[in-house]
Amino acid sequence: MKAYTFFHPNFCRNLVGLFLFLCGSFSWAQSLQMAQSNGLVAYSETIEVPGVSKAQLIERAQNWLNSNKNTISFISEEMGMVSMGSEVPFTSEYTNKKASTDGRVVYVATLLIKDGIFMYEFNNFYHEANPKLSHPVDLGFVTVSGVENKELNKEWKQKDMESMRKQVDVSIQKNIDALKKALLNENLSFNFSVNGN
Repeated sequence: MKAYTFFHPNFCRNLVGLFLFLCGSFSWAQSLQMAQSNGLVAYSETIEVPGVSKAQLIERAQNWLNSNKNTISFISEEMGMVSMGSEVPFTSEYTNKKASTDGRVVYVATLLIKDGIFMYEFNNFYHEANPKLSHPVDLGFVTVSGVENKELNKEWKQKDMESMRKQVDVSIQKNIDALKKALLNENLSFNFSVNGN
């Protein structure tokens, strides 16, 4: 099985591409979304923080990152960019004797920061089955419409993808709430969820 890690070339290429894209779109406000134009699940929003400097926001973002020891992060104060890779554990609600999808969903979270404003993006949600299982099956990128790979297009796998979206959403919404609290008020706690709890 080919592992999809945070240091995989796709991760680095996606990170650079995301940065270039966000730089171009940072000048106009975005609302929280559940899907990108390519059908992949993503969350994005631009938030104004009047009177708070870029340096202060980056410091608050670092505090938020430090609340999760399992993340891999990239911070550039000059570019006003904070990025990390993390994961959401996934437990299938369906049983199948020939295959298992229990494992994790890895993803990338990126912040672009300027004086008085920041934008976050959570994307590149990618499912990896636990390789220690007897018949692990990776479902790939988490999409809004279902499993993309036609070879995996079976009813139970589509149900797994639907369940996965729900589990991811619970965890990411909690992380977004924690992120907003961290960047809007430095005195609040910086709880980071990796399991939806």
